[in-house]
Amino acid sequence: MKNSIARGEVLYADGGSIDAGWIDVLFQEGTQLGYAKFDIVHSDAVMLPLLQKIESDEKKCWQLYEHLKLEARRAVGGRHRAKVDVQYLIELYKLCVSMTYI
Repeated sequence: MKNSIARGEVLYADGGSIDAGWIDVLFQEGTQLGYAKFDIVHSDAVMLPLLQKIESDEKKCWQLYEHLKLEARRAVGGRHRAKVDVQYLIELYKLCVSMTYI
């Protein structure tokens, strides 16, 4: 079982620079290493290319993505907290992947 994030490992977040800032703060509180030594990538960078495989029109792709976000949030439920947000991103990823197999 892995207990920490390795140097250079990628974290996916949907809050952009806000999440990156919070992750840095949390990392600094839990380690003597200073700033987070891993990459934070917006989850859109993973999800949208999946949907673009089935919908090339940018506006329609974003509409589909927004619909899937709502569906994922409903499936997970709960308040905006770290565990729920991770579950939400996992559910959203599953929905995006499932669309590519239709």
